Amino acid sequence: MIVAENGVIENFQVIACIVSFSLFVWGAKVQFGKNNLDWAAVSLFFSLIPFVGAGRELSFGAVLSLHGTGLLYTKYFLSVVLVLMLSLSLILLVVAARRKKLHWRQALSGHVFLVFAILSIIIAQMFEKGQLGFPKNQILEELMELLAYLLLVYLSFYRLKSTR
Repeated sequence: MIVAENGVIENFQVIACIVSFSLFVWGAKVQFGKNNLDWAAVSLFFSLIPFVGAGRELSFGAVLSLHGTGLLYTKYFLSVVLVLMLSLSLILLVVAARRKKLHWRQALSGHVFLVFAILSIIIAQMFEKGQLGFPKNQILEELMELLAYLLLVYLSFYRLKSTR
C-alpha cells in the first residue's frame, strides 16, 4: 500500500534523505576545498538530519532484514558515523573561528528551509501520536515527513548551488 509502513511514500522519503545527505556532504567537500570552513561545517552538520532520517525510516536496518547482532552492529556503526561527522563539523567551526573566518549569517544560508523541515517533522509526529488535538492520521504523517525530507533536498541543492 502507498501509505503503509515501509510503503511507497516511505521509500520516497528514504530516497530524499539519501539525496540530501549526499548533496550536503558534497557541498561540504566543495567548501572545504575552497577553505570556507564555516560553510563546510554547517553543511556537514545539516547532513546529519537526513542521515538520521534515513536511518529512522529504515528502522536502523530492520527493514533491510538485519536482525540480532547484525542490527546491533548497524546501530553502532551509524552511531559512530554520526559522532564522527558531528565532531568534524565542530572542529571545522572551531578552526574557522580561530582563523577569524567564521561568518554565521553566510554559513547558515538557507536555514529557513531547515526550520520548516523540522516543523514538518514535529507536525508529522503529532499526527502519528494524535497529540495537541491532531487526529491520528498515518497519511498526513507520512506526507508531512515526505515534505520535510523534500525541503532538505531543496536546501541541499540551494546550498550546493551557493557554493559555485
